[in-house]
Amino acid sequence: MIDDSSETCLTVGTFNLLNYAAPPQAYYDFENIYSGPDWQEKQRWTGHQLAQAKPDIIGFQEVFSPSALKTLAQVHDLPYFATIEAPHVKQDYVLDKPVVALASRFPIQQCEAVSVPTSMLEAMHLPPEFNFSRGILRAVVRLPLLGDCWVYVLHLKSKRPTLSGVLSAPEAVKDSPPAEPDWQTDIAQALIQHTLGGWASTLQRGSEVACLYYDIIQQRCAGVSAALPVMVLGDFNDEIGASALQHLVNSHTLWMVGETTTSALPMAAKTRFDHFALHDSHQLIDGNPTLLQSHTSNLSESQKNHPARQPSHYFANQGNVLDYILLSNDFNASYQQSMASVIEHHTFNGHLLNPIFEYDRQASDHAMVTTKINIRF
Repeated sequence: MIDDSSETCLTVGTFNLLNYAAPPQAYYDFENIYSGPDWQEKQRWTGHQLAQAKPDIIGFQEVFSPSALKTLAQVHDLPYFATIEAPHVKQDYVLDKPVVALASRFPIQQCEAVSVPTSMLEAMHLPPEFNFSRGILRAVVRLPLLGDCWVYVLHLKSKRPTLSGVLSAPEAVKDSPPAEPDWQTDIAQALIQHTLGGWASTLQRGSEVACLYYDIIQQRCAGVSAALPVMVLGDFNDEIGASALQHLVNSHTLWMVGETTTSALPMAAKTRFDHFALHDSHQLIDGNPTLLQSHTSNLSESQKNHPARQPSHYFANQGNVLDYILLSNDFNASYQQSMASVIEHHTFNGHLLNPIFEYDRQASDHAMVTTKINIRF
């Protein structure tokens, strides 16, 4: 039996804090400033979540006040803290671009932003000005027994429709006789904006994923650092099996290497796939990662019998899993060369399922997600 209170276990988490902005800072608009009591309540609620989960490493999203979060993290035995950029100042004390952050009980050896190389922009036909909608943090954390580990923290582009300009309704719609009231033009305009803007968001999110995975592959090929395990913590703003995200966890679908099919590769070559694979930590609990599919009808019996995970976010009364912890095969018990295994996965979503106003009035609209890992030695 595993003693999950020992130094052989560590808890890794990801937590979208929702507008974590210490007054007098305002988020997005002058009117969005927490009062003194409201900020104290925000701090109390956030601190209680950390006290419940007791993470050893945790990635944060929607951070407008890194210094306040650093202080709060230190109270909860997370003395090491890092960000890669400052929130953008829209005007005076109004901030409109929150950042991600990393807090750890163990030393953060280095930390930097993931960059997008020009070669990637050219290969993907992206404009020269393309960048991540929110900077992605890449750090090296020195873990007990396991040693150094790559830790990424991200907050991918949301599904909210975005367009750089406003498109007008089709001429046929504009020239048609107005109805009473004239909803036709308005509806046509809204549908155009929703469809094209939604696709623009998907393209951005998918491009971010491709650039992120490119960076992970680069690190897994780079000398001494190639041997380091990988963790990816974040709000992905989509289901991990969605087309824009699935390539992060679907390396097994590659079927050609040059002119050779993957099935015809020598065993030594096949094992290299394992080196680059990432898995949703929830699927590693039983030591047998399931292969994620875009459609549930394609699921195997093993997948169907896997314990259902809890939503980490609700929108229009629909629960979604948006927050994930991805792990390399170093944490996959079924991988022959693994050094650790996942023993628990938890979604702290009580405030989403059954909120209590007096207690949850300054809660996040996301649940903190944690994974408990047992390190073998």
